[in-house]
Amino acid sequence: MKRLTQKVWNAHQSWYYESLILLEDGTKVKVQIRRNAYDFQSFAQVSFFDQTTFKWREVAETPHPQMKCLNISYVQRGITAKDFEEDEALLLSEARHLIP
Repeated sequence: MKRLTQKVWNAHQSWYYESLILLEDGTKVKVQIRRNAYDFQSFAQVSFFDQTTFKWREVAETPHPQMKCLNISYVQRGITAKDFEEDEALLLSEARHLIP
């Protein structure tokens, strides 16, 4: 696994995390996590780039009640990629089983 990009930012009463990863077999996957001020507007999902359609296809998501980053508040300072590692690891593990 090789991480191509990784970013964390704060906007619109949310913390955002996005990572682009190249898996061992050459598949590109994108992890997107949003921790919003309102729990129900938070999400964590993983998509893969489909070489036949040239589009991102979502393959897995974590329901917001099960997200590990729910303890993060949008007003907190010092949030880093490390704060989203557990959710990302769970999504990647699930995606590896689901990507065709």
